[in-house]
Amino acid sequence: MWLRLLLLRIRRRRLLLLRGASVRWPNSHVTPCRVGAGLAACTLAALGSASALPPPDPGAAAMPPGAIAFHAACKQAAAAEVDRGFWLLHSFWYEEAQKAFAKAQRAEPTCSAAFWGQGLAQNALLWDAPSNHVAALAAARRGQALARTAVDRAWSQAVLALIQEGKGAFRDRLHEMYAWRPDDPEIASFYALALISSVSRGDTERWKAARAEATTVLRGVLAQRPEHPGALHYFIHANDDPAHAADALAAARTYGRIAPTIPHALHMPSHIFRQLGLWDEDIAANLAAFAAQEAWLDRNPRGGSHEWHSLRFVVEAYLAKGDPTVARAMLDLLRDGSAKQKERSAYFEALAEYVLETQSWDQASAFPEGGPKDVRSYVRGMAAWRLGNHPGVTQAIEEIDRVDRGGEQNRILLEEDELRAVQAASQGDPPHGLEILEEASATSEAALGDDDPVISPHELAADILCQLGRTGEAQAEISRLAQIHPGHPPPADCLLSSP
Repeated sequence: MWLRLLLLRIRRRRLLLLRGASVRWPNSHVTPCRVGAGLAACTLAALGSASALPPPDPGAAAMPPGAIAFHAACKQAAAAEVDRGFWLLHSFWYEEAQKAFAKAQRAEPTCSAAFWGQGLAQNALLWDAPSNHVAALAAARRGQALARTAVDRAWSQAVLALIQEGKGAFRDRLHEMYAWRPDDPEIASFYALALISSVSRGDTERWKAARAEATTVLRGVLAQRPEHPGALHYFIHANDDPAHAADALAAARTYGRIAPTIPHALHMPSHIFRQLGLWDEDIAANLAAFAAQEAWLDRNPRGGSHEWHSLRFVVEAYLAKGDPTVARAMLDLLRDGSAKQKERSAYFEALAEYVLETQSWDQASAFPEGGPKDVRSYVRGMAAWRLGNHPGVTQAIEEIDRVDRGGEQNRILLEEDELRAVQAASQGDPPHGLEILEEASATSEAALGDDDPVISPHELAADILCQLGRTGEAQAEISRLAQIHPGHPPPADCLLSSP
C-alpha cells in the first residue's frame, strides 16, 4: 500500500527539478530534505506520509518458514542461522549473511557450515572478489577442518576452490556436487549461479550454453520449490535479455513478493520489467529497493552503499514513459545524493541516458568529468554528430580508443562502432554506416549489460535512413527495435510525421 500511495503522489505532484543540496516538491508542506542520512525516508515522506514507509529495519525481518532447509549438521540454533545465512546470501545481501553465519558460529563453534558459509558470503560471484580474502580463506579452512559429513566436506572444498582458484574452479566443484545430489536445491541453485558468473556475456557461444544449462537446472529447482529465493533470483539473471525475459516474468513477480524487505530482491525483478517495457512495475520495484536500503543504512551507517543503481533504473523508466520532468528530478536526486560518494557510475550512466533520450545536446559539451570515460566521450560524440560537428565525432572516437576496456569491452566496442557509423554517414557514406550498424546489432542484444547507456543500433539506423528519406526502411528498424525492447525509445523524428 505504501508504494501504491507513493507512485500516486509522484504522478500527481510531478516533481520539481531539484536545486542545490535540497529536495523540494511542489504543493508539499514537508520541509525540504537535506541530502545525507535518511535521504530516502525524507524523500518518500515528501511524497506521502511517514507511516507509508516500509518496515523500519529490513535486517530484522524474519525468514519465511521453510524458505531454506539446508539441514546443516549442527544444533538447532546454529542450523537456523545457517539457513538464514543462505536465505540472505541468495539475495546478495552479503553483509547480513555474514552476520547470520557469525551468529551460527557463536551458537555452535564446531558447526562446519557456519564457517565455510562465512567464507562463501565474502564472495560476490557476479560482482567482486572476496571483500576480505584472508578472512574468507580462514573461515573456509576452519569449516573444512570441522566437517563431519560428506556434504560439509564437499561444500568446504568448493568454497576453498572459489577463494584460491576462482569462479571456474567453483563451478567445476559444484558440477560434481550437482551430479552427486541433483535434488539438493542449494547445490543446484549455486551451481546455476556459478555457471552464469564464470562466463562473460561477450563470449557469446559459451554464454548461451551456460545460460541454457543454468535455466534448465533452475527450472528443476522451481518445479519442486516454486518460491526458492536462489532459484528465482538466478533464473532472472540467466534470462535477463530481450529474447528470454518473458520466460522470467513469473519468477520476477514471485521473487519481489517473497523477500519484501531485502533491497536487492526488490530491485532484481525490474531487470525483467525493463526488458518487457513494464515501466510502472519497474519504477515501483526500484523505489521500494531504494527505500529499503536507506532504511537499513539509517540503522547500519557503515554497513554498505546507497542503492543508486535503483534510482538509475527509475530515471530510465520515466524517460521511456515520456516523462522527462520526473526523470530529471530523479536524476538530480541521484546527482546530489551521490555527490560525496567515491562510486558515482550510476549517476553518470543515468545522465548519459537522459542526454541521449531527451536529445539535450547542449548539455553534452558540459558533461562532467568523472564516471566512465567511454560514456562521456560517447555522449559528446553523438552530440557532435547531431550538431554537425564532424571533428567532434572524430575526437570522441580517438578518446574511446584510448580507454582501458576492463570489464566493459562489449559496451566500448559498440560505442566505437556506432560513432564510426555516424562518422561515415556524416562524411557522405551512409551505406557504410548502415553496414557497421547492421553488424553491431547482431551482437549488441546479447552482449550489452543492463546499465549500458548506448543508443540501439536499430534506432541509429532508423535516424540515418530518415535523413536519406527511406522512411519505409526506417520503420522496419523501429519495428525490429519494438520487438526486441517493448516500450523502448520512440520512433525517429521523421516517422512521427509520416502518414
